[in-house]
Amino acid sequence: MIQNNNSNVWSEAFLFFKEKHKDQKYGDGLEYWHHLYTVASTLQSAIDECKEFDDQTKKDLLIAATGHDSLEDTDTTKEEIKNLFGQQVLDFIKAMTNDVGDHDTSSYEQKMLNNPEEIRLLKMCDTIDNYTRICYRAKDNGPKFLKEKIMPIMENMTQKILKTEFTNYPTTASFLKQRLRCAYTLATTALDLAE
Repeated sequence: MIQNNNSNVWSEAFLFFKEKHKDQKYGDGLEYWHHLYTVASTLQSAIDECKEFDDQTKKDLLIAATGHDSLEDTDTTKEEIKNLFGQQVLDFIKAMTNDVGDHDTSSYEQKMLNNPEEIRLLKMCDTIDNYTRICYRAKDNGPKFLKEKIMPIMENMTQKILKTEFTNYPTTASFLKQRLRCAYTLATTALDLAE
């Protein structure tokens, strides 16, 4: 598990959210919890490398990273999250939640751009992992579907987030923006090669 001063809290949160997503799998059979772990790990590596966060915000954001899809994709309630992890974690998870569904991406994009910096950093980590999954899925899931339906949604969000400013966490944002650009390039290349 991740080693830091907050590892016990992070571990407990991860196990809780892993259980909530236990019946969810990708089309290739990979259990969904891998995404939660990777998003939180990516975020932690950026936070640890750049050293711009206070301990409490770091802890709450890492917990939220493990549960960022829970309100959208599981039966987890807001009350559960607040009781177990506190109001700030709940607020972070609510900020990551697409309340209107994938049919209305423009309102979710606007919500994301208006969110605090912490949430936009978390969204970059989420998108980095989604692009990485596309690299693995390019041949198996049909490059045409991914290229025509999934990538445009992700590309639009990516371009908008890359243009946002980060005054509280500029080094962390720069670190993640570089990784996001790289993940995007790898995903587009994988799709081109799979056609």
